[in-house]
Amino acid sequence: MARPSTNSFSAAPPRKQVSLQLHIAPKKGRSVKAKKLNDLLLILIFLLTGCGPGNCPDCYVTIPTGDSTPPETVAMDVYDPDLISFNATSQPTTIIAVSDVVSIIASARDSDGGIKSVELWATYTYYRPGQMSGPGLATIPITANISTANVGESTLKSRTIAYNLELKKDLGGWSRIKVDVWIEGKNFYGGLVKTPTISITYPTRQDGDTDYMAYCRRQRVPIPPDWAESGTAWVLQGNLRTGTNLLQPGQDAFVWTYTDSVRRGACIALPRGGAGQAGIICQSATTGNACFWDNKLRADGPNASILDWRGGTRLIISQLQDGSNLQENCTGCHRGNNVFLTSPDDPTWSQVLSGPLATSPGSTFTTKLERSSDMQDDHPRYIPVTYPASRPNWVNPYQAGGCAGTCHEIPPVEPGFVFNTPSPMPPACAVGGTVEECYR
Repeated sequence: MARPSTNSFSAAPPRKQVSLQLHIAPKKGRSVKAKKLNDLLLILIFLLTGCGPGNCPDCYVTIPTGDSTPPETVAMDVYDPDLISFNATSQPTTIIAVSDVVSIIASARDSDGGIKSVELWATYTYYRPGQMSGPGLATIPITANISTANVGESTLKSRTIAYNLELKKDLGGWSRIKVDVWIEGKNFYGGLVKTPTISITYPTRQDGDTDYMAYCRRQRVPIPPDWAESGTAWVLQGNLRTGTNLLQPGQDAFVWTYTDSVRRGACIALPRGGAGQAGIICQSATTGNACFWDNKLRADGPNASILDWRGGTRLIISQLQDGSNLQENCTGCHRGNNVFLTSPDDPTWSQVLSGPLATSPGSTFTTKLERSSDMQDDHPRYIPVTYPASRPNWVNPYQAGGCAGTCHEIPPVEPGFVFNTPSPMPPACAVGGTVEECYR
């Protein structure tokens, strides 16, 4: 069902607008929440303070007597609070919302004929056990920025809208809500360009989630799909047997990666030692939080045996032990500025760190931390997630010492942990102590 506009930002009259999409690079240590607020405020200031043809001639065009081409661009930014961007060539995507209020900013542009309108469309579907309501037909946009100019008059080449989806309020007494949204840009002669439909679901917890998985989602950590040697979204990158298997030098350690479609960060699985352990770690680039799983059944408790990951075995994430109940302390080894222990000299790790997986335009995969609430030594550091109970020994204490030949801070020596540092590790990727560069 379509929803009327109840909380949209009011659009100023045509002569009082300039359509700009602003993307402000976050300063080191600045919170995402502050960035989101600043982005919205700056765009609204431009919308409301005004810009006419006299002081922005490139913003305007005279409406022609005909325009046979559609608008050239349409774009939509979703703030949740990560910035997730879409355009006309994007794929339909589902976003599992982590915010109670999700903000949308969108624009459309037609340089040769002007934009008649940019519109936000949405349908709502509500769920509770045994019942579903919607979606209805979308008959009117929930908010729009529309020109009233006529042929021969000056009009904006671009128009922008902003809107808040108040998901917690809209949920009401239902158990789940899905909002399908898309943007349409139209010129004065019926030319149309639009984004694909983006589905936003709320609340964050999904069917089948453990408490740990739901909390990790809330912290914007990518949640891995079930793992198997075939038939999943995991991608095999290579084997570390040639010398950079840190725990078992000379034995198999296969590197698998998973890329979340919207959450920036990385999931890496490391099945190793024949049919031995298969650890899975996912790290958020935008919060620094990292979550852990191992191939042991959570239902078997403290005495759980290792699941054989070979021969078509499927590791179902919700059934595995994790940072909430693993007996082993994963943070005994995984410490420092980044949860991933890697050697950039190794071809497999080099491919993961700086190959096409991480560098392709629009990719959300990165092992680099871009922000974190832990900024000791003036760089983002990873934060181990142990929810729901606090586990005092699952910590990432700061230890001075720069890269220490491991692309990490010097890890404190923990009884019972053996860390086999290959030599050399790494090359000059972190000269000057810029440890983040090891994970670029």
